[in-house]
Amino acid sequence: MFSHVWGFFIFMPKIVPLSEIIGVKYNKLIPIQEVEGKTQKNGLIVRHFLCLCECGNKTIVALGNIRGLKTKSCGCAFFDNIEHLIGKKFYYYTIIGECDVFTKTNNKLRGVICKCDCGNIKNIKLASILSGNTKSCGCLSKINPNRKTHGFANTSEYNIWLSAKQRCYNKNRKGYHRWGGRGIKMCDRWLESFENFYEDMGAKTSKNYSLERIDNNGNYCKENCKWATIKEQANNRITNNNITYNGQTKNITQWAEYFNIPKKLLSNRLNKGKMPFEKAISLEIKSIKI
Repeated sequence: MFSHVWGFFIFMPKIVPLSEIIGVKYNKLIPIQEVEGKTQKNGLIVRHFLCLCECGNKTIVALGNIRGLKTKSCGCAFFDNIEHLIGKKFYYYTIIGECDVFTKTNNKLRGVICKCDCGNIKNIKLASILSGNTKSCGCLSKINPNRKTHGFANTSEYNIWLSAKQRCYNKNRKGYHRWGGRGIKMCDRWLESFENFYEDMGAKTSKNYSLERIDNNGNYCKENCKWATIKEQANNRITNNNITYNGQTKNITQWAEYFNIPKKLLSNRLNKGKMPFEKAISLEIKSIKI
């Protein structure tokens, strides 16, 4: 569709009617309701829809991503093969198999067969297990009817735990190759619940702290994790090149601080200039832009 304005033709995108969107299945998503659009920098408003995923979760997706199949699910698609979840424990449930479950309106959703600690076996929505909304077959409330949730859902500690878990098991997550792709896992105790993680690590002592693995090739567990500043984590990053000099091993950032040399200057001398390390740290620092 084109519009004529002052001798120019402006392309006007076709307005797709709701009848062609609502209720139509796009991969694992079914749009069920149009929601408020989002305005881009160029002033155009992008239509967004609330979608029901096969797994039972609801998510808001841009219309272009729905119809173009760029967004295929709520994020559960990386569990297309759930073999790696078999035997894993989530709160009181242990996943022992895969199945289909049905809603009250007879919609088929993806489910898992779970065995509760009390011995009961139930078919549960996969989304409910992964989100932690379903923790037991109901025996938990009978054992302790006054039990409350941990109350940390909106805290930094909870988001850090959740992010670490995603790094290990979400193949669609950006940078997955640096964690789960390298075989980095989360210990079963932490994978079971946030409460276990919090019991082992405690609260952050400062908002500037985040979770660091001491051994960058090790797993997320109590023995290999600590709260650390962003600077400390940067020094431990796998992309850092360590240099040993006079019996001490440091990365470029640490050596630059040690010899009071601008990091970029030292890096250029070593990488672009191919200088030996001893020469790179001994040359005079000139007053030039670096």
